Amino acid sequence: MKAEIEGLKKRNDSLENIVNGIKDKYVFDNIAVRTIPSYKNTDKLNSISRNEIVFIAYNNDGKSRVMFNESQEKGTGYKDTLEMENGAFILERKLTQEKNFFSGLVETQNDYGKVFGTNISIGILAQ
Repeated sequence: MKAEIEGLKKRNDSLENIVNGIKDKYVFDNIAVRTIPSYKNTDKLNSISRNEIVFIAYNNDGKSRVMFNESQEKGTGYKDTLEMENGAFILERKLTQEKNFFSGLVETQNDYGKVFGTNISIGILAQ
């Protein structure tokens, strides 16, 4: 019985170390891989094609969200959370000026680990 108790104490200490280590990490429910082609790609024969391959981690159940301003005017509030499609949040905005800027907030959290959040801005030159 004593040996069993000692074994359980060691196991508990080990699990505590794991849980304490998770508190300082970002924990995600899902991960996706995206390939993003460069806007400079010509797709011509014998040309170099450049692509970014990125890992995208996110959480389910409304634990990840992206919110953007409704318009480019300063002081406008964030729109409701954007809809997620295949692990990506889709932002659609009408380009009403030659220079268009949109700002927002990206945030994800889980029941365990750290919350991640950052402001994001997108600038688009209309042609």
